[in-house]
Amino acid sequence: MSSHKRDRVVYARAGGEDLIQNGQLNGEPIEPDMAMALKTIVWGSACSQICPYWQGMSFSFHSGGDVNAFGLKCPSNGTKNFLICVQAYILKNLLFDKKAKNSIHQKYGAASKSNRSNQGGGGKTKSEQWTNILRPTDRIQSEILIGGLTSLFSKVSEGHGGILCFPSSDNCFEPTSNYTMDGITEKLHIFRSDKEEELRSTIKKFLSLITQENGNGLLSILYSLILTRGFDR
Repeated sequence: MSSHKRDRVVYARAGGEDLIQNGQLNGEPIEPDMAMALKTIVWGSACSQICPYWQGMSFSFHSGGDVNAFGLKCPSNGTKNFLICVQAYILKNLLFDKKAKNSIHQKYGAASKSNRSNQGGGGKTKSEQWTNILRPTDRIQSEILIGGLTSLFSKVSEGHGGILCFPSSDNCFEPTSNYTMDGITEKLHIFRSDKEEELRSTIKKFLSLITQENGNGLLSILYSLILTRGFDR
């Protein structure tokens, strides 16, 4: 890879217009050597195929407001350990992030106060507070997923933003004898962020791809974390 290509940066713009144009991703197209290195780390060889259970997998919570609404759905296959790792950062965001907790209190606080006022009761008990926190709504689920992923990327990058990648519809390079097309890796477009808040904004703009049913949000985030960490670390 040439030095000017390797150092090329595509930044997320505030309005998101530079991320997607005419339905196509407008990031830095992945180059063959980067795709080969990525596949070798994850799948053992640039000529390997993606494990079937990683395909068509995205991040999906249990129904908002239900008992297990704080949790990601984890199938019993090779993706489970990765999902559990991400789940830890989601819970950290849910339990300790002030913004997430404030959103929950705003959602449930007024209703609880009204009910207790009608019944002549006092404030919420600790049990009720924890019950509310662990039953986030759909909107709060999105917030804690964004926050959890941002924290995870910040940890991996040691506070230096991160790299996101998502597959577009077209291949970014022609087939080579040293690389076997898998339908995803060779279509990746790369988006770099130097700061945590910029990364958070980019994750938010791509949230629909991360959570799209039958999409490839899970693999995209795995690839993104590896690119963020770097091949030599």
